[in-house]
Amino acid sequence: HNQVQYELDNAYFSIGARDGVISLKRSLLGDPTDTYRLTVYAVDGGSPVLRSRPNDVEIFVMRNRYSPEIEGEPYSKALLQSVAPGSDVVTISAIDRDEREPFNRLQYEIIGEDAAGAYFRIDATNGRITVSNNLETDASREYQIRVRVSDGGTPPRTDTTLVTVPVNRNL
Repeated sequence: HNQVQYELDNAYFSIGARDGVISLKRSLLGDPTDTYRLTVYAVDGGSPVLRSRPNDVEIFVMRNRYSPEIEGEPYSKALLQSVAPGSDVVTISAIDRDEREPFNRLQYEIIGEDAAGAYFRIDATNGRITVSNNLETDASREYQIRVRVSDGGTPPRTDTTLVTVPVNRNL
């Protein structure tokens, strides 16, 4: 009669009868609840079965509710072909209305398969785009820099924007 098992009756959570580990039974997606209050009982193996008083357990769920939002669009900046590497182009501004980290922590990156990634770089933490290579080595008259901002969720929520950079080639 010194065998103890655990019991829990809940639609989203289950408990290991022998080890008392609480696990998800099904996904919490679609359920807006942030705090789940569970009642756990310890039950012995005797006859008659003895049950503990209710033990309350609270589970707090941190949710990534909001996607980042890029502000100040559209972004455009004309450059001379002779602009020096390291020169500023634009700084992308974004917000995330989530109150908790990591969901409100933003990261910026240049995406895409075009030449823009070879000639421009972005600071991952503040969205500042700079020239990374000599533009005179490429004949493009305009670059389209695609930028994605992601939050710290798993998976992350994202937003994207396009930065247009016409280049004066003085031909």
